Amino acid sequence: MKPSRQLWAGDTTPALKLLGNLGPGTPLAAVVYAGKLYLGRKQYAPLLQIGWRLLRDTSLLARKWGVYFLGSTYAGEGQEDSLDYLWREFVLSMPKSSLHDLPIVPQKGGGTTVVILDTALRPIPVPFFPRNLGPSINTSSTEAFPSLTVDGNRLYYTSEQKGTEDIYWCERDSVTKRWKDPKPLGEPISTSNYSEGASCFSPDGQWVIFAICGRSDGLGGCDIYLSELNGQEWSPPKNLGRPVNTSHWESQVCISHDRKRIYFASDRPGGLGGTDIWYSEWKDGRWQSPVNLGPRINTSGNECYPFIAADGRTLYFASDGHPRLGGLDLFISVQTDGG
Repeated sequence: MKPSRQLWAGDTTPALKLLGNLGPGTPLAAVVYAGKLYLGRKQYAPLLQIGWRLLRDTSLLARKWGVYFLGSTYAGEGQEDSLDYLWREFVLSMPKSSLHDLPIVPQKGGGTTVVILDTALRPIPVPFFPRNLGPSINTSSTEAFPSLTVDGNRLYYTSEQKGTEDIYWCERDSVTKRWKDPKPLGEPISTSNYSEGASCFSPDGQWVIFAICGRSDGLGGCDIYLSELNGQEWSPPKNLGRPVNTSHWESQVCISHDRKRIYFASDRPGGLGGTDIWYSEWKDGRWQSPVNLGPRINTSGNECYPFIAADGRTLYFASDGHPRLGGLDLFISVQTDGG
């Protein structure tokens, strides 16, 4: 039986014997093939040797396979410090024109990622052209948590004025396309007694889900509340209660396009780090017990500010636990068919 047939049959021992001892003149394809077999068997000792051999090769393709096998070894054995060192040495030695074609390395705990350390990323910044919305919206205080209606003509956001946070809104002029002067959302959502903010409005503008801190009916420091638009009036905010809210901190919530799932940040027990991102589904007339998004998203650091796109599969969030350039960086994750 040929080596390839042995691989598909699940018995790789004869295939490795046929490949021999992989001497100096062994073709790259054969060395890579052996590495794949060792990786499939989780035989990390010989895989480590193959990885370092390829990483020292003058061929860029060989070095890419080398970092793949070494990264797989370090990830499989939980040697995260070695994994970081490996990527630093490899990426810094690569031509900048080749950085877009880096191999994928498995993450400990599942999933795949390309890890590029900050020293390698700084010379190749991603084009990014943010535009300030101007003094009618932005002030010397903090403005954050913007939320647009689906037509893009109404903006809601949080602003800190006089020591408390409140929700403001403004509309886009139909002729000039500029934003008009903002107004506080007012009672019953925004009050002078508490800090209300981190709001997310449903695409149809009929729901607002947001955080209130220090309210008498709250369960923790900050809780998640929901209000519905009835005609031209907002209903009094309703605490989502348990199991969404706890005696801990829940905030920075967003809602899916179909209004059937919310994502939020919390420091509740059961997380992986400081603050984690959780989700809860609306089912059987109630919000279900929140589920942690797990180690592909959450780290031992802080993950926060989630936003789910209209497709329900693309999640944007901030983190200081994933490899990054600064304190909190923005990340994107797309849910695959397998979850």
